[in-house]
Amino acid sequence: GQVVFANGGDVAKEAGIIPQAATQPEDGGLVGSELWGYYVAYDHTRSYESLSRAIPRLDHVVAYFYHLSPNGEVTGSARPEVIRLAAAYGRPLHVMVKNQADVEFGWALADPARRGRLVEAVLSLLSAPAVQGLHLDIEGIPAESRDDLTRFVAEVAAGLRTRYPGRVLSQAVPARTRDLASGWAAPYDYTRLAAQVDYFVLMAYGFRTEASTTPGPTTPTDWLAQVLAYTVARVPREKLVVSLPWWATDWNLAAGPPAASRRYTDLLPLLTIGETGYIPEVGANRLRYTQSGQAHEVWFEDRRSFLAKVELVRRYGLNRVAGWRLGHEDPAIWQP
Repeated sequence: GQVVFANGGDVAKEAGIIPQAATQPEDGGLVGSELWGYYVAYDHTRSYESLSRAIPRLDHVVAYFYHLSPNGEVTGSARPEVIRLAAAYGRPLHVMVKNQADVEFGWALADPARRGRLVEAVLSLLSAPAVQGLHLDIEGIPAESRDDLTRFVAEVAAGLRTRYPGRVLSQAVPARTRDLASGWAAPYDYTRLAAQVDYFVLMAYGFRTEASTTPGPTTPTDWLAQVLAYTVARVPREKLVVSLPWWATDWNLAAGPPAASRRYTDLLPLLTIGETGYIPEVGANRLRYTQSGQAHEVWFEDRRSFLAKVELVRRYGLNRVAGWRLGHEDPAIWQP
């Protein structure tokens, strides 16, 4: 039958899929949480370096290897060293595929023949024996593609369970606090999608983005609480993985948006010249500095702010969290 990595990974460990338990920091911040990490091939050097450091503390690895065109063409390739590293530590590897040509992709989902080609394309990524899961990231499609997206995921799920028993299906889904008829997070039927997948990965960020005119954290904790309350009413807790941000966003207050996305390590020189502090009301850090006569405001995550969000996730009876993405994070997250 199908192995579902539930109850902190106990089922998978009993099945021999995770022979080595993930170790977590001694401060208890992540103890009891199942942790997923996203590796990205487009920033291989930094992301792989981070994965190599983090792998003892991760329970699952999601590898962003592939893109999918509206015509069913898969581009990208697997990185053998990522596959070997996950296998060496016995960590389930989920290959991620993201759509291209947002609006046209929605049109392709509406056409049964084109949708069938898309289904076959993503299922082909499971042919490698080292792959334990398929991770779908379908974003930017029109709100009216909602039912077509649900059909696509249902067809992928049916094919996976027939042809690849024991593999798992996960999907990344944008966060929201209410039902929407338009916008980025509209075309997702939480309840019906959750019925098809093994893991519903909630992208719990986006309250502020690089396009925002007002600086602020991408995941303020008050907003995160609203997101979680909305989601647990529609998605079974045993399927939920809450993906949290690890990157920083830097606004040039003189020039205005778009803001710049930065790694935590990019900020280290700036922390010595700017004014920084943890803002408990939103569970994030703010840095203010001046460069070339222009004022900047940065909102960023570190170990403290990440653990604050993990604790909030736990209050909703959830024990699975993910980090987007490896290579962006505060290295202190991995310290014992």
